[in-house]
Amino acid sequence: MKVLFVKLSSLGDIVQAMPLIDAAYEKGIAVDWLVEEQNKAILENHPYLNKLITVCRLKPSNISRIRESIKKLRKNRYDAVIDLQGLLKSAFWVFFAKSEKKIGQRNCRESLARAVLTDALFFEGAAINRYFYLFSKGIFDNNDIRVTEKITINLSGTEKNFIDNLIKKEYVVLAPSSRWKSKLWIAQYWKELIKLLSELNLAIFIVGSKEDRKISEFIIQGSNAIDLTGKITLRELFYLFKNARLAITLDSGAMHLAAAAGTKLISLFGATDPSLTGTIDKSGIISSEISCSPCLKRNCPIDNECMRLITPEAVFRKTRLYLDLKDS
Repeated sequence: MKVLFVKLSSLGDIVQAMPLIDAAYEKGIAVDWLVEEQNKAILENHPYLNKLITVCRLKPSNISRIRESIKKLRKNRYDAVIDLQGLLKSAFWVFFAKSEKKIGQRNCRESLARAVLTDALFFEGAAINRYFYLFSKGIFDNNDIRVTEKITINLSGTEKNFIDNLIKKEYVVLAPSSRWKSKLWIAQYWKELIKLLSELNLAIFIVGSKEDRKISEFIIQGSNAIDLTGKITLRELFYLFKNARLAITLDSGAMHLAAAAGTKLISLFGATDPSLTGTIDKSGIISSEISCSPCLKRNCPIDNECMRLITPEAVFRKTRLYLDLKDS
């Protein structure tokens, strides 16, 4: 059996859906994955992935590339196609894929996306549960596959050695960035948290994309924290998380990558709902009690008050608890 997963973006969503590759492999199913080219890195060289199909964004300036991608896509025939995105942009590619069975969510965010489906399944709940439900119910007509966040990444010796050479002692990883402004914690709070963490005799790594360099440069000032922002790949970041004592993140792709690596995790939530976009284990979540949270807004009209109410001291107390450190 050959199945196509359509999950174009974003990093966190892709990482949450990646356990399906292992689940399909265990069932003897060959999986192809269609993804936007800017998000392909985490999927490259996956040992259980039959084919990685990369496409460009759907915009007029890319019309010739889109036509070429459609031609390449239609050279394949699938026993089933699963739309894990539920948006019009994913429905576009599902429409052109060759299969008599096209599975997706009936109550998806953009309702017109279900028009291309042959099997529109209703599901309400967390994103990761939805992905497993569409796969298990859509392919096997049951919901018996155990939901897990763990993923497989086949790192090269060079990638492992690069990270191993950075590690001099036990460490924590901080990921202070998110694409939504409303998810951001106050930069000064990160700075204060680093000062508190410095008491624990642990190395501190700061991670993010190259676009996040400004915030990382600010928060490491006057500290011994090691700035890896924009300096390592997603696959190397996965390995860094895997060997960390603890990761502290926002609701972001980094959070899901840390969970996929099996890392102890503290995640800060404000505008978004951890029951929908959080990790399976909710014990590391810190949020403030404010009536407007979660608002699900990308930009906050009251200056991220929900995140301001989460103090560095509260995060540090949780850190000590997670690291099994007794209060002095």
